[in-house]
Formats: sequence, C-alpha cells, structure tokens
Amino acid sequence: MKMKILLFLAIATAAIAVTPCIAQDTAKPGAAMPAAQLSEKEWKALEGFFVSPQNQEMKVQFTTADGMLVAKLLWNGGVVHLVPSTPLTFTSKEMEHDEPIRLTFRRDPSGGVNQVEVDKNGVWTRAKNYTPDPPKKEIARTPEQLKPYEGLYQAQNNKTLFLQFTVRDNHLWAHQQWNDAEISFSAENDSCFFAPAAPNFTLNFQKNEKGNVAKMIAFKRDVWLRKQRPHFTDAQAKALNGIYISKDDPDNTIRLTAKGDQLTLTQLWDKKERVLDALADDYFYNEKESYPLVVMKDDKGNINSVIVLTTNTFVKKEEK
Repeated sequence: MKMKILLFLAIATAAIAVTPCIAQDTAKPGAAMPAAQLSEKEWKALEGFFVSPQNQEMKVQFTTADGMLVAKLLWNGGVVHLVPSTPLTFTSKEMEHDEPIRLTFRRDPSGGVNQVEVDKNGVWTRAKNYTPDPPKKEIARTPEQLKPYEGLYQAQNNKTLFLQFTVRDNHLWAHQQWNDAEISFSAENDSCFFAPAAPNFTLNFQKNEKGNVAKMIAFKRDVWLRKQRPHFTDAQAKALNGIYISKDDPDNTIRLTAKGDQLTLTQLWDKKERVLDALADDYFYNEKESYPLVVMKDDKGNINSVIVLTTNTFVKKEEK
C-alpha cells in the first residue's frame, strides 16, 4: 500500500488527526490556472522555510519553478504545486477532499514575506536561519528486538483513531486502521523510530514502571496509548447488544449482537451482516474489509453510541 500524502494538515490527535492523525488520501489533480504574473523578485520573496504553529516539527519549504510555487512537506516528503491568483495568494493544482488548498502570504512592516496562512490550518511563520537536520541513520534490529513495540495504539485526544504496529521484514510497520494506510519505520535507537520515506515522521516509544511499552509519541507531541486485547464477560457483551440509529439519517439503523469477543453488525436497511473482532475494550475491527467500530460511553460508563468507519455516529435506542 502506498503512504498517503498529508496536505498541510497537522498529524495530531488533537488536530491527527492526524491530525487529521497520521496521513490522509493522496491529493487529486485539479485544474487551477494562474491568474497573476509575478516578477522574479516577487517569486524570490516567497521562497524559504515555514513552520506550523501547531507543531514545530512540521516545516514546509517553498521554491519556485515553471511559473508555480512548489511546497515540499518536509515531515512526509509530499509535494504540492500552487499557482498564483495574486502576488500573495495561491491555489493548489492538487485537490484535497475535492477542494483546492488556498494560501495567503503576509508581509511584515518592512515589506518582507514572513507568514503564510493555510486554509483552516493557521498561520505558518518563516523559519529564519533554518538548516535541515542531518540524515537519520538506521540501526539494525531483529524481529525479536522489535516485537515489544507490536500492538494496538489509540490516539489520546481522538478516541476514534487506532494504529496497529506489526513487525515485517525487520522493520516496524504502522497500519492506520481508519484509512487502511501503511508506513514502514526504522529504528534510530532503542526507543526512537523514523519513517525512511519521511524522516521527520518520528515515533518515540515509552515504557511503564514494569518495563513494558505503554505509549508512543509521534512527531514529539502526539500521544498514543497502547491497548490490551480484551476478553468480555457475558454482561459486558450483553451491554453492547441493541438497535443503533444513525445520527445523520434516522432511517438508517443497525443491530449489534455480541458473543464472546466478537460483534455482529447487521445493517437493517439491507440485512447485510459483518463480524468484527474486539481489539480493545472500546474498539472492534473487521480486517478483511478494513471496517472499524468505536464504542462511546457516557460519564457513568454506559454505552450510548458507536462510531462506524470513523465518522458515522449511531446512537443507541433506549429500551422500553
């Protein structure tokens, strides 16, 4: 599977999300056409490195080529091509969620370009005197040495996002279960990893007092907590059972039937069924269809809704 390109969206569990998370769908080609002609001096004023207000690890480099502004996303290696509407406003040729990305540059009192406002992602600031980090060096690790990092991790600030880490080909692979994307990581030392395809995409694993890996921090700021595979009691399984009504369309309802550590989801509008495995006490997943379901509870611990496929909320129907 190809690594998805993230277009100016902070990988964050608060934003994951990632940040929006960790990554998103590859951008679609658009048809933006230049509406302004810039002088060589105006193009030159835009070049340089800019840093995200949400995450100092996320930087973009702007260069110019062939009448376009080229944005290289240094945290994941992605590239975005932008055309000018005015000498300070640009629109991407690529599309994100069927919409182009729009940028507006700002000048400081002296007239120099020192900021850029990115659609819905804040104002990025020029990183003065920036020098790229030296290349990261991979250290060899056997599957046995990587085994302790395997497991399921949940975003601390976004309960709908889960990462599954597995060992394959002497590397640690992350599977983003909300969009089925995968990315390979190499060890930099005993607890830190980086993505060879995007070296600024870093992971730092931390252990608890018992010496077991308990959490992971991505991009030096986004916390992911390790989850344990559950074994439901009959009472816990029964609590999941019931009819759930779509929050967006009340005509769409599903039935959940739990048995042991599996959950059967029945779409009542077409009777289609799928079986999901319990990977955490609040998370079920159908691996064949890449189909996630997250259980949401109220302050008293009662199940009040489920979130299907990351964005679709179904509210539990009250029993009479």
